[in-house]
Amino acid sequence: MNFLFSFEEIFYRPEVMTAVWVCIFLSDWLMNYSGARLYYKYVKNFLSYEEGDNLRPISIEELSHPLRLSGRFASELLMSTIGIWFLLYTCQLYSSSAFYEIVCGFFILLEACVHFRHIGNVALFTSFRKNSGIKGSISFPHFMAHKTAAVDYAIFSVAFLLLFLINRVNFSLGGSLSCLLVAIYNAILAIVSRVEMMHHSRESAATIPATNNCKSVL
Repeated sequence: MNFLFSFEEIFYRPEVMTAVWVCIFLSDWLMNYSGARLYYKYVKNFLSYEEGDNLRPISIEELSHPLRLSGRFASELLMSTIGIWFLLYTCQLYSSSAFYEIVCGFFILLEACVHFRHIGNVALFTSFRKNSGIKGSISFPHFMAHKTAAVDYAIFSVAFLLLFLINRVNFSLGGSLSCLLVAIYNAILAIVSRVEMMHHSRESAATIPATNNCKSVL
């Protein structure tokens, strides 16, 4: 009982949960960085993504300029940390403990899905090292990245919702809501990206006959 009471005291302190967020953010960035290095070193010649290896990619230019990458990391860490601390502190002052738990689950459990995707990328990319026996190449349009992300986040949303229905813990409900919102967001972006790609393809197809006609006249 004393341990449970101590855990509750820690959980309901915004500064402690903010520190947890910092650790999660550092882990997120470390895995993102590892995946980017593997992608540009081993994978890109076999498996090419239109706009990077994930939804928040690290570019080859950033890998070549550590100061630029460090600036991006520091700014994202600072803004997200301040924002989360302010949100949790406000929830603690003006709302119920249930809403505080939902907010904590909202950003912490969302990172569970993010880490799951990072781990999958790193595990896949390490298979492309030399003498792996992999041959050929394939290129993925950008809408595919959003489509697969929407599916992954939707699965996690359902899983967290089932946990909430079983144990009635608001923390799980927060994770379900955040994953659902990100899933919907990526599904919309997938549709928009696919429409844009098809539009560009039609424009290119219309340009080719016109060019051929000009050559025949000449």
